[in-house]
Amino acid sequence: MALNAVAQTCFLERGVVMQRRGALAMTLGALIAVTGFMGLGVMATRAAVELPVRDLKITFSKSAREEFVAQIKKFADEHDFEIRVSQSTPDPEDTLVQMWRADAKMLAVHVRDASTQDLRYDVGIYTNGEQPLSMTAVDQLVDGLRLSVKPLPSATFTIMK
Repeated sequence: MALNAVAQTCFLERGVVMQRRGALAMTLGALIAVTGFMGLGVMATRAAVELPVRDLKITFSKSAREEFVAQIKKFADEHDFEIRVSQSTPDPEDTLVQMWRADAKMLAVHVRDASTQDLRYDVGIYTNGEQPLSMTAVDQLVDGLRLSVKPLPSATFTIMK
């Protein structure tokens, strides 16, 4: 009501019709602004960042890329993951590996590293669903992946987190 009074005072000399239109426009403008900001607040609370439970770094010789993909597929099969392997750019080295099952997701992404001639993949292990992934399950996945890439030429396996 106070907003209407302010609007009517601002438009006193313009006549009765303009008073009502001006008050209505100002009221609607204020209402839209308030609900718009409230809507933004709701949207901001919905946007959550999903962080990995464990970060890994795997490096190996460029000549072993096909063997790496084969070993990752074998790992996925042994640990009951569905898997998708795709090329993310026209460069065949830019391979993206996505694995998922009921309780866990894994993502392996090729990272260009000018400091080495080897290929580098960063691997993230994530919880899939509402229930947190047990540390026992995480450790089993890390150990299984370590064993899978161990035979690759020049392979290194680093736990980052």
